[in-house]
Amino acid sequence: MGFFSSKKQVIGLDIGSNSIRAAVVDVSSSNSQLLKYVQEPIVNNTLNNGEVAQVSKLTETFQNLFKSLKLNKGDIVLGLSGSSVMVKKVTIPKMENQLLSDQVRWEAEQYIPFDLSSVNLDFVVLSTNSGDDNSNDILIVAAQKDQIRAAVEVVEPMGFNVVVADVNGFALANAFAFNYGKIQGQAIALIDIGAFYSHFVIVQNGDVVFCRDLPVGGVLINQEIQSAMDISFEEAERFKMSKEMPEEAQKAIDVSLGNIIDQIQGSFEFFINTTQGLSVTNIFLTGGTAYTAGFIEKLQKTLDIPCEFLNPLRNMNVHPSVQNIEGFQKSGAVVLGLALRSEGDS
Repeated sequence: MGFFSSKKQVIGLDIGSNSIRAAVVDVSSSNSQLLKYVQEPIVNNTLNNGEVAQVSKLTETFQNLFKSLKLNKGDIVLGLSGSSVMVKKVTIPKMENQLLSDQVRWEAEQYIPFDLSSVNLDFVVLSTNSGDDNSNDILIVAAQKDQIRAAVEVVEPMGFNVVVADVNGFALANAFAFNYGKIQGQAIALIDIGAFYSHFVIVQNGDVVFCRDLPVGGVLINQEIQSAMDISFEEAERFKMSKEMPEEAQKAIDVSLGNIIDQIQGSFEFFINTTQGLSVTNIFLTGGTAYTAGFIEKLQKTLDIPCEFLNPLRNMNVHPSVQNIEGFQKSGAVVLGLALRSEGDS
């Protein structure tokens, strides 16, 4: 959950629902640089609700990815998301550090819907609090060990070493902090819209104070177009990316974008209701679906909050050998945040 620091280079690895992204960055000098970036599509049925279902297919995808990276060893920071991860903010009385871990574990037993013996548990004490000087706000993170183990068992025989497992929402916040700084006095929303899941994060004074994955993404658009036009998923994808499309396709896109916005709005309402009305001043969007025509305007109108696209290269140069820069600008924020991590971070 830590932010970027001067460190040995690691490979950020974001295992998405339909592709895997990998990045390597150099922040050892004043001129930070993206050294490598590769995106490899995932074969259908490799993952099921974010969990590894076909190990052999995932292995093949990783082999292709590392071949494209031209690497045969290295340290990896692995991103986690979906149903195998849960983040919960709790408020507890201030206490001595040696008592804190036991208290956090007790809190986790009340709120985390997993057997604690099956998860890796971590927490961070937030610099912000509920307004009570006698209490601390704590962010508890639980990640199921099976999902971490599944990825580790695939990549380590290839010569790679997983040194950190991070939550993708925290990686998104890390990428934002690197490019825009830790903005004080404001609560800012970061939303990364993926294929099946969307990462929704609130950052206040540089701290992640709210983090959840929403079960909506770009696949909803394809499914709506499929249903409306009775065509294949691949044909729907072509229509979605086309500048000109039939009226039925446009209506389907409008419906699915409305569903995504409803989920985002519900998360905003939940956040406001559980944080004594804390208001969000800005929204930064990323992920390919966020660039769907009309989406950012619809979201801004619905929420009445200024929206803009997050630029993961705002504060970073790009090595001349890196390809698909446009893809990185649209969908590379999470993998950048992972690549900015250090071995030994919490």
